[in-house]
Amino acid sequence: MKTVRSRFLILATAVLAMLLLFAALIREDKPIIRKPLILLHKVTINGKLTDSIIYNEKGRLSEIWFYDDITGKWDAHNKYVYGPQDKVEKVMEYWGNELMEIDSVDYHPTGFTRYSLSRRTANGLLTDTLHFFTNEEGKPIQIGKMDTVIYNNKAYLTYDAIQYRNANPQKHTAYDYFPASEESQTYTSHQVITEQEYDSNPNPFSALCRDYPGIAMATFNRNILFADAANNMTKRTVTDSYSGSLSSTASESVLCSYRYDPVTQLPLEQSYIKYELNDQEKPVRKKYNIQFYYQQQ
Repeated sequence: MKTVRSRFLILATAVLAMLLLFAALIREDKPIIRKPLILLHKVTINGKLTDSIIYNEKGRLSEIWFYDDITGKWDAHNKYVYGPQDKVEKVMEYWGNELMEIDSVDYHPTGFTRYSLSRRTANGLLTDTLHFFTNEEGKPIQIGKMDTVIYNNKAYLTYDAIQYRNANPQKHTAYDYFPASEESQTYTSHQVITEQEYDSNPNPFSALCRDYPGIAMATFNRNILFADAANNMTKRTVTDSYSGSLSSTASESVLCSYRYDPVTQLPLEQSYIKYELNDQEKPVRKKYNIQFYYQQQ
């Protein structure tokens, strides 16, 4: 009997010691230090404001504000609403306080579909459906279906195809087939082929594209040369090609250079020179300096 009681006391003492040790560890446990997120906050082009990005408490894309250099105000902005799966399920586009367009996003195993309801035209509400097909990493590999659309009793075919090298889109081809004229039954094939090369430094826009793969390059100012990529673009070559009843090809290359933060390796500035048509439709040489500003969260 004494032996049983002794074993019980030894067991109770051991359990009590373990509880005391556990309590001591809890008291001495230091708070976990979370590494701050470095997030792209504002962008300027040649010293002028263009875009401002707002994030939620998780550091995810919440809003994008667009600066209007004519009115001198942040007039237009997009709001991104997340669903129960922590994916963007709705994009609300405003001009001032007026809601101009709602994009609803439906995800499926091969990609997602964006349903748009817009009141940007004088003809009332306009609806549109756009299909995105993605790869295993969730990056778009095709935008639009390879089927025809009837407009003015003519059949059109338009879609985009994207090829990747590692995590970077290497080749983007926009296909567009359309009637050569109102009277003609012949069709012209138009392809805009964009080929891109990259460095090894992190692209500040890649986090935005991760939050919402449907974000288009047109969302931001067209002079910001970026892509849904892991790295920064150093060369872009765009080839315009017509075939069919019309046949012509034109190609233009742009070389980009960067100034980087020595610690984060994120770009502080992107610089490039390109030729653009002026009001007289003549090519003029124009230099762009894109500045990137960040915030910690």
